[in-house]
Amino acid sequence: MLFSRYLGGLAGGLLLASSVTAAPADSKGVSQDEDFFRRRAIEARAGDNKKVSQDEDFFVRRELTNRALTIDPNNKNGRQPWPDNTLTYCFANDDSKDKLAELVKEGFEEWKKAGDIHHLKIKKEDHCDTKKHLVITYVKGQMRTTVGFLSGDTTMKFDPDLKGYGDKKINMAHELGHAFGFFHEQQRPDAKNHVKFECENLKDYEDILKANNGNKETVKRLCENHFEATTEGFSARDFAPLTDMGLDESGDFNMDSIMRYNSEMGGKRALKIGPRKSVLTDLNGKDLKDIKKVDGKDVDRLNRIYH
Repeated sequence: MLFSRYLGGLAGGLLLASSVTAAPADSKGVSQDEDFFRRRAIEARAGDNKKVSQDEDFFVRRELTNRALTIDPNNKNGRQPWPDNTLTYCFANDDSKDKLAELVKEGFEEWKKAGDIHHLKIKKEDHCDTKKHLVITYVKGQMRTTVGFLSGDTTMKFDPDLKGYGDKKINMAHELGHAFGFFHEQQRPDAKNHVKFECENLKDYEDILKANNGNKETVKRLCENHFEATTEGFSARDFAPLTDMGLDESGDFNMDSIMRYNSEMGGKRALKIGPRKSVLTDLNGKDLKDIKKVDGKDVDRLNRIYH
């Protein structure tokens, strides 16, 4: 199943920055659009799918800085593949270039090692044009990327020192997946048939529970609703299913996708010093195999977008 059309990032060790720090929440951005997201959450709770659909492009632009589903290249009203099958990128400043230039190349090489990329190319420009380029910036403690091409607002924020998948090249490959047009695999509507989401093990679960006066039913709803979790700045937004978003969900769930989080990403630590608790497991509660490379099926999906 292709899940690609948002903004993406890593959670948990990455939060890549959020621990997911992978797709840690962009608190500032969420705060700026707080009224909008609260309205969206209310509409989603009320089942006003028509309104949700009408606001989809704005929502995707603001929130999708992290999530693999994929963009639908046939949906002309949403996020698009990169023009001329070429992802053109630049670095926001010299510090970002010094820290990330080689890593971007290495991340793309990870994709090429997984299979034959038919048409997509990446190209570096020395001077940034925010309307045409993926603007890459070194930002300590963050790992977030716009999903697909969005003129005037396509960015990657990356910290190579975040844990994420435990390999900075694989972390970069994941973020490039978002830039290509992929969302998180665990957010496919059918993911519940393949993996188990242990929301109570999220790093910020207790904080969200406290903010909602200990009401576990309310927090359970947040764990299951992407819009509402986003409104609350709750990291469950990187796990809750993306539904009614006009994404390309074709194909089967890919357990080996580079866009699927490892089990402990975004998890809280036992006694605050031990290993992270598992947030994603198989249906029997066992940890998932760690992702260590781009999967061949990811490349197949990529070739469906760029052809």
